Amino acid sequence: MEAKKFFGQHFLRDDAVIAAIVEAADVAGLPVLEVGPGEGVLTEVLVQQAARVVAVDVDTEAIEATRARIASTNLELIERDVLDARLEDVRTLFTEAFVLVGNLPYNITSDLLRWMLSVGHKPLRAVIMVQKEVADRLTAEAGDMSLLGLMVQLYASVQPVVQVPRTAFAPPPKVDSAVVRLDVYTQEDLDAHGVRNPEKLLSFAGVAFAQKRKQLKSTLGTLPSITISALEEALRTLSHPATARPQELSTDEWIRLYNLLHEYC
Repeated sequence: MEAKKFFGQHFLRDDAVIAAIVEAADVAGLPVLEVGPGEGVLTEVLVQQAARVVAVDVDTEAIEATRARIASTNLELIERDVLDARLEDVRTLFTEAFVLVGNLPYNITSDLLRWMLSVGHKPLRAVIMVQKEVADRLTAEAGDMSLLGLMVQLYASVQPVVQVPRTAFAPPPKVDSAVVRLDVYTQEDLDAHGVRNPEKLLSFAGVAFAQKRKQLKSTLGTLPSITISALEEALRTLSHPATARPQELSTDEWIRLYNLLHEYC
């Protein structure tokens, strides 16, 4: 099967990486939503361990290649853009806890993560292949934080699984990749972490990250409902000056900052 540049396809061919993905996904006895099965190489291993696999791909040829490769009663193939209508009918696919696995086309990574973490019926965990630069953002700590990293870390615990050289794919992409595991928080977890309203928190932080080179007093301080004195006091509680920049705060500090100022937001 020939990879299509239009779909951003790069087919994984490295058995060691496939094994690492399956081990990290820990799918035994659980249903799996696989995004972008490609040639079905990873799918073939997943169906041997999972309760069932629903594989979604926008490419007709990929669906047919996977169907030809795998004869299994616990495999369902759906020809569809996974971002089409955000797969809002995921509840009809899985009424129980499920695992999301995917070698994601790099051009939809951010959108897919936003959907996955905001949809009502979230996966138990996700093991995904992403561009290494994106993996670094997802696992970033204070000093290198980004809005994407903050969003993902609000909703899930993120752990690196394995780094993947471009030679593991056919055709090789122009960048290296990495596999990360996201263990999605329950509502009880969010409550325990003090995450009151993640979407409002992200909107609040987004004001700062939209101009990440500027100091927080120059971004958050311009919000009509927040006074500079209130912002300075809240940041002082976190041991940060008002001259701090958004990437300097950790996820926990962003949560605490929002909670200190939420009455003004």
